[in-house]
Amino acid sequence: MRNPTPTEIGQKIIDVSGVNIYENNRKRDNVEYRGLLCYLLRTKLNMRWTNIALFIQRKGKRFDHASAIHSVKMYPVYKNYNEQLEEIENIFTFKGKLNYDEIDNINYIENKYLNLEEKYKVLLKQLENPLVKLVHDVSNDKLEQAEKSITIMKREWV
Repeated sequence: MRNPTPTEIGQKIIDVSGVNIYENNRKRDNVEYRGLLCYLLRTKLNMRWTNIALFIQRKGKRFDHASAIHSVKMYPVYKNYNEQLEEIENIFTFKGKLNYDEIDNINYIENKYLNLEEKYKVLLKQLENPLVKLVHDVSNDKLEQAEKSITIMKREWV
């Protein structure tokens, strides 16, 4: 069994509580359930404060790392007054200590690899162009002369 992702955790909190934790307001319910999200992301997924803030920002809520710190710090107080927070917290099971930052870095590297692979495919396709093939095997000592000749030909076409 794998650990839930931040998106899955957030969606489950919304589904169970009926509160949109990403809504831009400071209503008590929103603040408390957002605190639960921050608490789980920090303590269970070991996310950095900034990454928690960025995750919540991507969902449309104005949020910064200081807000994430405050939410986690206040979560025990919220739990004293809202019993449903602990019930929702217990819904989630986490397998060992996961370092989400490492997973985030792996996803970044995978995406970068996929982008480079796409660029590589585009370049390979460009190599199939007859003009590129024509000048591709010109020796280094003849490159300058080839460039001058092609430039002169281009000027004549205009």
